[in-house]
Amino acid sequence: MNSTKNQITERLLYACLLTITGGSLTSFSYMNLSGVFAGFQTGNIIKLGIHIGSGQWNDLAPFIVSIITFMLGIALTRTLRYLKFFQSNKVFRDIFVLAIALLLIIVSGIMTAQGFILLPIALLTLCVSSQYEEFRTIHGTPFTPMMMSGNLRKMTEDAFDYFIHPQIESKQKAKQDFIYISSVIISYFIGVLIMAIFQPFLTHRTIIICIIFNLISLGWLIINSKNIE
Repeated sequence: MNSTKNQITERLLYACLLTITGGSLTSFSYMNLSGVFAGFQTGNIIKLGIHIGSGQWNDLAPFIVSIITFMLGIALTRTLRYLKFFQSNKVFRDIFVLAIALLLIIVSGIMTAQGFILLPIALLTLCVSSQYEEFRTIHGTPFTPMMMSGNLRKMTEDAFDYFIHPQIESKQKAKQDFIYISSVIISYFIGVLIMAIFQPFLTHRTIIICIIFNLISLGWLIINSKNIE
């Protein structure tokens, strides 16, 4: 069950789907929830510092909520790894994480439509952080579907190693990883772009797009669960 080679979540196409979801969720929160980045806490910390420095005390809560719930989501998701059932059932753990994420997105969308701000931010950030913690590799190559700084660093390192490293094996690995990570970065951009295109027409209802992406990821994983085993 724990062999990575048989896990659908290790495939490039699946990683790209997760990353499109990540880009769509973060762009949704930015455009609809007080400029908060659900999946980019560096941006929230920067904005928090700017607001504090400029005396905008009334605008601090959304960023504080996102930062705290991101850490909470990481801790809760990591806790699953220590539960006996999920220790021997990686596939079921992935399904559980995506199912909870789907529920959080749906509830967040409902709350956003009703004019709430802090609760949707908390729910979306929990969703993003859980996937950030759970899905980490493509065929063993580290990546993140939610934040691109690390992916950009990895892609640059791979490009450098491909052109500079003297060993053929290392060049081949660098080329393969470069393809993986560049595909992920492009997928993230696509997720953001899709949300930006539909935002003027759908406004907060663009959350439906996020739901669709996450539902596809969950359904694909469930359908292929027997093959993964």
